[in-house]
Amino acid sequence: AGQTGLGLVGSAGFIGGVLYTNLNPWDGMVWFGKGPGSLFPVTVVATTTAVTTLARVVVCGSLSPGTSAQTLATWHEKRIASLPYDEPASGLLLALPTGGVELLEGPVAAVTAVLRAMEAEGGLVGVAKVIAAMEDVPARTFAAWSFKALDVGGGKFVELGPEGPAAILGDTVIGLLKVGKVVGAMERAAAAATLDNWSTEFGADVVPSNERVQQIIDNEDVPSLSDFLSVYDAKANVELKSARVWPPDAPMRY
Repeated sequence: AGQTGLGLVGSAGFIGGVLYTNLNPWDGMVWFGKGPGSLFPVTVVATTTAVTTLARVVVCGSLSPGTSAQTLATWHEKRIASLPYDEPASGLLLALPTGGVELLEGPVAAVTAVLRAMEAEGGLVGVAKVIAAMEDVPARTFAAWSFKALDVGGGKFVELGPEGPAAILGDTVIGLLKVGKVVGAMERAAAAATLDNWSTEFGADVVPSNERVQQIIDNEDVPSLSDFLSVYDAKANVELKSARVWPPDAPMRY
């Protein structure tokens, strides 16, 4: 008997300035194939139910002079609540003495709207760096948006190799996801109490440290929020040299 395969196509991820993609022009479709060793016969079937695509973006940044972490948190809560989306963005903002790190997730439009508003609100954030962006996220890690101020000392600056900051960016994102697995579904008070005990509940290897956030902010290889939006949120401008695709040009004779 042959084996049957089922695959969903279409995914992309961005970590530390590197774009990882697995895109297919038949996005939103599934394929079935019987083998072994062959995909024939193949039947392509379009999905009939609407699927909400979730995105996840992680931003590190510093506050503008005179802006408190609580001011930034209040702005986030009001902005997210004011956006016209049935499924608003969720996530976690950790405010540290050296800066902050925030994980935002939800429908692409809702997450992008928060990022656009953050970029437009120039008086809140001094420097903002996008350290990761993922599409086609299967489920949220945080049920709602929340904020916590912490002092995660004891970290140290990491000497970067030829690959640049990719390793520390990946560790930072994974650490936030591990935190979300524990506190993401908790009520706000319970989540805050758990994060207060970060050293015993998680450890410095999971929760981003003050030093780690400062190193990311200072690294010039990590793209800014402005650069990120100019690439991934800008409208595509495709210029075609010719509208004719058939017949092909005659081969050049040498």
